[in-house]
Parts: sequence; structure tokens; C-alpha cells
Amino acid sequence: AGLRRPGGRAGGPAPRPEHAQERERVGRLVEQRLPAVAPAEHVV
Repeated sequence: AGLRRPGGRAGGPAPRPEHAQERERVGRLVEQRLPAVAPAEHVV
């Protein structure tokens, strides 16, 4: 389930910890900018 990312397994965790940090940072930015929008877009 979820999007298939290059270099990673389908439905698996992020292939690189730096990628996980990037997603977490982007998630925080999205939460700050769009607090009223459900976080279903950036959450896998």
C-alpha cells in the first residue's frame, strides 16, 4: 500500500534515514502552513 518509491520496497520504510528526516521536516512545514488540512497527503 502507498506510493512506490525508487530504491525502496513497496509499503516499506524509507530507504535512507536522511529521506525520513526530509519527509519529517516537510511534514512539519505543511502542518504549520496548512493546520486545517488533513495530513493525509504527506503521511504514507
